Amino acid sequence: MLTGKYRRGQPLPDSVRASENAARRFSDQNFDIVETLVAVAERHQAHPAQVSLAWLLAQPAVTAPIIGANSVEQLRELLGTVDVQLTEDDLAEITRVSDWERARTEREI
Repeated sequence: MLTGKYRRGQPLPDSVRASENAARRFSDQNFDIVETLVAVAERHQAHPAQVSLAWLLAQPAVTAPIIGANSVEQLRELLGTVDVQLTEDDLAEITRVSDWERARTEREI
């Protein structure tokens, strides 16, 4: 979801990950996160997944985010994360919108 593949109001792509089980994560709060990642990515000429990983790398408690590349092309794209330099404002914006309590769906509570 953090790649920006799934968008609010758009039909789901033909994908195993877009199954009904995964669709329970498609909440307004989670789409707010995606939209923020897309906006930050556009400002940095990056991909939303790179911004997600760059945000994780900026978190003091995170030492090694796990990436889920399914192809060499995806791996190459994600390796570009090291070139993404998020500002303090970027980090604060992503932190605010992705607050764990705010981002949980009712089904997870």
